[in-house]
Amino acid sequence: MDRKILIAVDHSPAASKAMQYVGALAPTVANLHVTLLHIQPALSQYLTEEAKHDPAARQEMETLMRQNAEDSGQLLADCRLRMARWGPQPERIQVVSLPRRQDLAKDILDYAQVQRQDAIVAGRRGLSRLQSALMGSTTANLMDHSSLLPLWVVDGEVASERILVAVDGSESSLRAVDHLGFIFHGCPGVRFDLFHVIPRLSETCVIDPQGARTKLDKLGERGARHCVDHFYSRAMERFAAAGIAGDQVRLTIAPRMRAAGPGIIAQARKEGYGTLVIGRRGLSPSFFTGSVSRYVINHASNMALWVVP
Repeated sequence: MDRKILIAVDHSPAASKAMQYVGALAPTVANLHVTLLHIQPALSQYLTEEAKHDPAARQEMETLMRQNAEDSGQLLADCRLRMARWGPQPERIQVVSLPRRQDLAKDILDYAQVQRQDAIVAGRRGLSRLQSALMGSTTANLMDHSSLLPLWVVDGEVASERILVAVDGSESSLRAVDHLGFIFHGCPGVRFDLFHVIPRLSETCVIDPQGARTKLDKLGERGARHCVDHFYSRAMERFAAAGIAGDQVRLTIAPRMRAAGPGIIAQARKEGYGTLVIGRRGLSPSFFTGSVSRYVINHASNMALWVVP
Protein backbone atom coordinates (compact mmCIF):
# COMPACT_ATOMS: atom_id res chain seq x y z
CA MET A 1 0.00 0.00 0.00
CA ASP A 2 1.26 3.46 -0.91
CA ARG A 3 2.02 6.06 1.73
CA LYS A 4 1.21 9.47 0.27
CA ILE A 5 2.87 12.43 1.96
CA LEU A 6 2.31 16.03 0.92
CA ILE A 7 5.01 18.60 1.67
CA ALA A 8 4.09 22.28 1.48
CA VAL A 9 7.12 24.04 -0.03
CA ASP A 10 8.29 27.58 -0.61
CA HIS A 11 11.66 29.34 -0.76
CA SER A 12 12.27 29.17 2.99
CA PRO A 13 14.92 27.11 4.82
CA ALA A 14 12.05 25.68 6.89
CA ALA A 15 10.59 24.01 3.79
CA SER A 16 14.01 22.58 3.00
CA LYS A 17 14.22 21.10 6.51
CA ALA A 18 10.81 19.51 6.03
CA MET A 19 11.95 17.87 2.80
CA GLN A 20 15.13 16.62 4.43
CA TYR A 21 13.13 15.07 7.25
CA VAL A 22 10.87 13.16 4.87
CA GLY A 23 13.88 12.18 2.77
CA ALA A 24 15.49 10.62 5.83
CA LEU A 25 12.37 8.49 6.35
CA ALA A 26 12.34 7.22 2.77
CA PRO A 27 14.62 4.18 3.32
CA THR A 28 12.39 3.07 6.21
CA VAL A 29 8.89 3.76 4.90
CA ALA A 30 7.76 1.31 2.22
CA ASN A 31 6.11 2.66 -0.95
CA LEU A 32 6.60 6.27 0.03
CA HIS A 33 5.19 8.75 -2.49
CA VAL A 34 5.82 12.46 -2.04
CA THR A 35 3.89 15.40 -3.45
CA LEU A 36 5.64 18.77 -3.34
CA LEU A 37 2.96 21.44 -3.35
CA HIS A 38 3.57 25.14 -3.90
CA ILE A 39 0.76 27.67 -3.68
CA GLN A 40 1.55 30.70 -5.83
CA PRO A 41 1.44 34.20 -4.34
CA ALA A 42 -1.95 35.85 -4.05
CA LEU A 43 -2.92 38.47 -6.59
CA SER A 44 -3.92 41.94 -5.46
CA GLN A 45 -7.65 42.13 -4.94
CA TYR A 46 -7.60 45.64 -6.38
CA LEU A 47 -5.88 44.39 -9.55
CA THR A 48 -8.35 41.52 -9.86
CA GLU A 49 -11.31 43.85 -9.64
CA GLU A 50 -9.79 46.36 -12.08
CA ALA A 51 -9.08 43.55 -14.59
CA LYS A 52 -12.80 42.87 -14.90
CA HIS A 53 -13.38 46.10 -16.82
CA ASP A 54 -9.92 47.51 -17.67
CA PRO A 55 -8.01 45.77 -20.52
CA ALA A 56 -4.68 47.21 -19.35
CA ALA A 57 -5.22 45.91 -15.83
CA ARG A 58 -6.27 42.54 -17.24
CA GLN A 59 -3.08 42.30 -19.28
CA GLU A 60 -1.03 43.24 -16.24
CA MET A 61 -2.78 40.58 -14.18
CA GLU A 62 -2.22 37.89 -16.83
CA THR A 63 1.47 38.80 -17.02
CA LEU A 64 1.77 38.54 -13.26
CA MET A 65 -0.01 35.17 -13.25
CA ARG A 66 2.38 33.81 -15.89
CA GLN A 67 5.37 35.05 -13.90
CA ASN A 68 4.03 33.46 -10.71
CA ALA A 69 3.50 30.17 -12.51
CA GLU A 70 7.02 30.22 -14.00
CA ASP A 71 8.64 31.07 -10.67
CA SER A 72 6.64 28.34 -8.97
CA GLY A 73 7.65 25.81 -11.61
CA GLN A 74 11.32 26.68 -11.19
CA LEU A 75 11.06 26.36 -7.41
CA LEU A 76 9.39 22.97 -7.68
CA ALA A 77 11.95 21.69 -10.18
CA ASP A 78 14.72 22.61 -7.75
CA CYS A 79 12.86 21.04 -4.82
CA ARG A 80 12.30 17.84 -6.77
CA LEU A 81 16.02 17.51 -7.52
CA ARG A 82 16.91 18.01 -3.86
CA MET A 83 14.16 15.65 -2.70
CA ALA A 84 15.49 12.92 -4.99
CA ARG A 85 18.98 13.34 -3.53
CA TRP A 86 17.65 13.06 0.02
CA GLY A 87 15.58 9.92 -0.32
CA PRO A 88 12.55 8.98 -2.47
CA GLN A 89 13.01 7.63 -5.96
CA PRO A 90 12.44 10.34 -8.60
CA GLU A 91 9.42 8.56 -10.09
CA ARG A 92 7.73 8.73 -6.68
CA ILE A 93 8.05 12.50 -6.40
CA GLN A 94 5.22 14.60 -7.82
CA VAL A 95 5.24 18.39 -8.07
CA VAL A 96 2.10 20.52 -8.05
CA SER A 97 1.76 24.29 -8.49
CA LEU A 98 -1.56 25.96 -7.80
CA PRO A 99 -2.71 29.58 -7.88
CA ARG A 100 -3.77 30.86 -4.50
CA ARG A 101 -7.55 30.96 -4.17
CA GLN A 102 -8.28 31.34 -0.45
CA ASP A 103 -6.25 31.37 2.72
CA LEU A 104 -2.90 29.64 2.10
CA ALA A 105 -3.48 26.96 4.74
CA LYS A 106 -7.00 26.32 3.40
CA ASP A 107 -5.67 25.80 -0.13
CA ILE A 108 -3.13 23.27 1.16
CA LEU A 109 -5.71 21.40 3.25
CA ASP A 110 -8.27 21.30 0.44
CA TYR A 111 -5.78 19.85 -2.03
CA ALA A 112 -4.52 17.26 0.47
CA GLN A 113 -8.01 16.08 1.29
CA VAL A 114 -9.18 15.87 -2.32
CA GLN A 115 -6.04 13.93 -3.28
CA ARG A 116 -6.38 11.62 -0.24
CA GLN A 117 -2.95 12.32 1.16
CA ASP A 118 -1.99 10.40 4.30
CA ALA A 119 -0.22 13.32 6.00
CA ILE A 120 0.73 16.96 5.45
CA VAL A 121 4.30 18.04 6.21
CA ALA A 122 5.23 21.66 6.85
CA GLY A 123 8.37 23.34 8.08
CA ARG A 124 8.15 25.87 10.85
CA ARG A 125 10.25 28.99 10.84
CA GLY A 126 11.85 30.09 14.08
CA LEU A 127 9.18 31.94 16.02
CA SER A 128 9.56 34.69 18.56
CA ARG A 129 7.84 34.20 21.90
CA LEU A 130 5.03 36.52 20.86
CA GLN A 131 4.59 34.84 17.48
CA SER A 132 4.51 31.43 19.15
CA ALA A 133 1.79 32.62 21.50
CA LEU A 134 -0.32 34.08 18.71
CA MET A 135 0.28 31.11 16.37
CA GLY A 136 -0.32 33.35 13.36
CA SER A 137 1.78 31.54 10.76
CA THR A 138 0.57 29.32 7.92
CA THR A 139 1.88 26.28 9.78
CA ALA A 140 -0.08 27.34 12.85
CA ASN A 141 -3.23 27.69 10.73
CA LEU A 142 -2.65 24.20 9.37
CA MET A 143 -2.31 22.98 12.94
CA ASP A 144 -5.55 24.63 13.99
CA HIS A 145 -7.64 23.47 11.03
CA SER A 146 -6.24 20.07 9.99
CA SER A 147 -9.08 18.12 11.58
CA LEU A 148 -9.00 15.18 9.16
CA LEU A 149 -5.36 14.63 8.21
CA PRO A 150 -2.27 14.17 10.39
CA LEU A 151 0.07 17.15 10.30
CA TRP A 152 3.84 16.75 10.66
CA VAL A 153 5.50 20.01 11.70
CA VAL A 154 9.28 20.03 11.28
CA ASP A 155 11.17 22.54 13.40
CA GLY A 156 14.89 23.05 12.72
CA GLU A 157 17.39 20.22 12.47
CA VAL A 158 16.03 16.75 13.21
CA ALA A 159 19.12 14.68 13.95
CA SER A 160 17.58 11.70 15.76
CA GLU A 161 15.50 8.82 14.39
CA ARG A 162 13.97 8.06 17.80
CA ILE A 163 10.17 8.33 18.12
CA LEU A 164 8.30 9.36 21.28
CA VAL A 165 4.53 8.88 21.38
CA ALA A 166 2.70 10.88 24.07
CA VAL A 167 -0.36 8.87 25.14
CA ASP A 168 -3.14 9.34 27.67
CA GLY A 169 -5.22 6.20 27.15
CA SER A 170 -7.73 7.87 24.83
CA GLU A 171 -9.12 6.89 21.44
CA SER A 172 -7.16 9.81 20.00
CA SER A 173 -3.96 8.21 21.25
CA LEU A 174 -4.99 4.96 19.59
CA ARG A 175 -5.47 6.82 16.31
CA ALA A 176 -1.91 8.10 16.68
CA VAL A 177 -0.81 4.47 17.09
CA ASP A 178 -2.80 3.53 13.97
CA HIS A 179 -1.11 6.29 11.98
CA LEU A 180 2.34 5.14 13.08
CA GLY A 181 1.46 1.55 12.26
CA PHE A 182 0.31 2.55 8.79
CA ILE A 183 3.39 4.65 8.02
CA PHE A 184 5.91 2.16 9.41
CA HIS A 185 4.07 -1.06 8.54
CA GLY A 186 6.39 -4.04 8.78
CA CYS A 187 9.51 -1.97 9.53
CA PRO A 188 11.64 -4.01 11.97
CA GLY A 189 14.23 -1.30 12.58
CA VAL A 190 11.87 1.31 14.05
CA ARG A 191 11.37 1.70 17.80
CA PHE A 192 8.38 3.39 19.44
CA ASP A 193 8.48 4.73 22.99
CA LEU A 194 5.01 5.34 24.44
CA PHE A 195 5.08 7.96 27.18
CA HIS A 196 2.34 8.73 29.69
CA VAL A 197 2.37 11.49 32.27
CA ILE A 198 0.28 10.98 35.41
CA PRO A 199 -1.13 14.37 36.43
CA ARG A 200 -1.66 15.36 40.06
CA LEU A 201 -5.41 15.35 40.58
CA SER A 202 -4.92 17.23 43.83
CA GLU A 203 -3.64 20.25 41.91
CA THR A 204 -7.28 20.97 41.07
CA CYS A 205 -8.35 20.83 44.73
CA VAL A 206 -7.87 24.06 46.71
CA ILE A 207 -9.08 22.76 50.10
CA ASP A 208 -7.24 19.83 51.73
CA PRO A 209 -9.34 18.50 54.61
CA GLN A 210 -7.55 15.70 56.49
CA GLY A 211 -5.16 14.78 53.71
CA ALA A 212 -7.70 14.74 50.88
CA ARG A 213 -5.05 15.74 48.35
CA THR A 214 -2.90 12.72 49.14
CA LYS A 215 -5.91 10.45 48.79
CA LEU A 216 -6.81 12.01 45.47
CA ASP A 217 -3.28 11.54 44.19
CA LYS A 218 -3.23 7.88 45.16
CA LEU A 219 -6.62 7.21 43.62
CA GLY A 220 -5.68 9.15 40.51
CA GLU A 221 -2.44 7.28 40.07
CA ARG A 222 -4.09 3.87 40.43
CA GLY A 223 -6.81 4.86 37.98
CA ALA A 224 -4.31 6.28 35.49
CA ARG A 225 -2.16 3.17 35.59
CA HIS A 226 -5.18 0.93 35.10
CA CYS A 227 -6.31 3.05 32.13
CA VAL A 228 -2.87 3.04 30.52
CA ASP A 229 -2.43 -0.70 31.06
CA HIS A 230 -5.70 -1.26 29.17
CA PHE A 231 -4.61 1.19 26.49
CA TYR A 232 -1.22 -0.51 26.13
CA SER A 233 -2.80 -3.91 25.42
CA ARG A 234 -4.99 -2.36 22.74
CA ALA A 235 -2.06 -0.43 21.27
CA MET A 236 0.02 -3.60 21.07
CA GLU A 237 -2.79 -5.28 19.15
CA ARG A 238 -2.76 -2.40 16.67
CA PHE A 239 1.02 -2.53 16.31
CA ALA A 240 0.94 -6.30 15.81
CA ALA A 241 -1.68 -5.91 13.07
CA ALA A 242 0.72 -3.48 11.38
CA GLY A 243 3.55 -6.02 11.43
CA ILE A 244 5.39 -4.31 14.28
CA ALA A 245 6.85 -6.69 16.88
CA GLY A 246 6.36 -6.30 20.60
CA ASP A 247 10.04 -5.68 21.25
CA GLN A 248 9.84 -2.56 19.07
CA VAL A 249 7.49 -0.86 21.54
CA ARG A 250 8.22 0.37 25.07
CA LEU A 251 5.88 2.03 27.57
CA THR A 252 7.09 4.57 30.14
CA ILE A 253 4.79 5.97 32.83
CA ALA A 254 6.18 9.17 34.29
CA PRO A 255 5.74 10.19 37.94
CA ARG A 256 2.84 12.44 38.81
CA MET A 257 3.33 15.95 37.48
CA ARG A 258 1.56 19.28 37.72
CA ALA A 259 1.28 19.62 33.93
CA ALA A 260 1.56 17.10 31.11
CA GLY A 261 2.98 19.49 28.48
CA PRO A 262 6.27 20.29 30.25
CA GLY A 263 6.68 16.63 31.15
CA ILE A 264 6.35 15.55 27.52
CA ILE A 265 8.79 18.16 26.24
CA ALA A 266 11.25 17.43 29.05
CA GLN A 267 11.25 13.73 28.18
CA ALA A 268 11.71 14.43 24.46
CA ARG A 269 14.68 16.71 25.11
CA LYS A 270 16.30 14.64 27.83
CA GLU A 271 16.29 11.43 25.79
CA GLY A 272 17.03 13.12 22.44
CA TYR A 273 13.96 12.16 20.41
CA GLY A 274 13.71 13.42 16.84
CA THR A 275 9.98 12.77 16.37
CA LEU A 276 7.21 13.47 18.87
CA VAL A 277 3.71 12.12 18.17
CA ILE A 278 0.51 13.24 19.90
CA GLY A 279 -3.22 12.75 19.40
CA ARG A 280 -5.15 15.96 18.92
CA ARG A 281 -7.81 15.18 21.53
CA GLY A 282 -7.22 13.55 24.88
CA LEU A 283 -9.42 12.07 27.59
CA SER A 284 -10.42 15.52 28.84
CA PRO A 285 -11.64 18.30 26.52
CA SER A 286 -8.58 20.40 27.35
CA PHE A 287 -5.85 17.79 26.98
CA PHE A 288 -4.64 18.12 23.42
CA THR A 289 -7.03 20.81 22.26
CA GLY A 290 -5.99 23.27 24.95
CA SER A 291 -3.01 24.06 27.12
CA VAL A 292 -1.13 20.78 26.62
CA SER A 293 -1.14 20.90 22.84
CA ARG A 294 -0.25 24.59 22.82
CA TYR A 295 2.65 24.00 25.16
CA VAL A 296 3.96 21.05 23.13
CA ILE A 297 3.56 22.90 19.82
CA ASN A 298 5.31 26.01 21.08
CA HIS A 299 8.21 24.14 22.71
CA ALA A 300 8.90 21.28 20.28
CA SER A 301 12.10 22.72 18.81
CA ASN A 302 14.62 20.86 16.65
CA MET A 303 12.26 17.93 16.22
CA ALA A 304 9.28 16.85 14.14
CA LEU A 305 5.87 16.99 15.81
CA TRP A 306 3.15 14.74 14.44
CA VAL A 307 -0.37 15.81 15.43
CA VAL A 308 -2.95 13.09 14.63
CA PRO A 309 -6.68 14.00 14.60
